[in-house]
Amino acid sequence: MTTEMEFTQQKRKAARATYSKTVIKLQEILAAESPDVDDLEIHLDQLTEKYKDFKTSDEIFLNLLQKKAGITHAEYEKEYELL
Repeated sequence: MTTEMEFTQQKRKAARATYSKTVIKLQEILAAESPDVDDLEIHLDQLTEKYKDFKTSDEIFLNLLQKKAGITHAEYEKEYELL
């Protein structure tokens, strides 16, 4: 049985992978001798959406980690800033 943490981790991993693939595709478009502006715009819009998905997955995962560890968001932020 997959736990909520494992499910969230898998979802975050998939979101990160699709975000990375979109970044790579944008880099390829920009590296072209004469980039297709329409293609660039489409992939830039996709990148924005993929980033939102990744950020949402990341926040959900972070909340689960905090819940599991029994710490508040402020405590996590304080610890994270120290590193």
